[in-house]
Amino acid sequence: VAAYYNGLGDLYIANNELTSAGAFYEKALEQEFQNHKSNYALASLAMARNDQATAAFYYERATLKQPQPHDYAGLSQTYLQT
Repeated sequence: VAAYYNGLGDLYIANNELTSAGAFYEKALEQEFQNHKSNYALASLAMARNDQATAAFYYERATLKQPQPHDYAGLSQTYLQT
């Protein structure tokens, strides 16, 4: 179910409807709170809004299940900008 909502979020990203995309990524997190794709996508959306605190929160959550180097790079970037 989380993958379905992530797919819808990706569709809305492709159509540049960022608010709707964020809502679907949040729905995916309701199904699986450690979902890497959802957390990373929400962190990226927060970075686009220049919301460093929210981005750091989602980057940290992205590292819980499947930590990737780009998660730590994003998290470092939020710390550097604040």
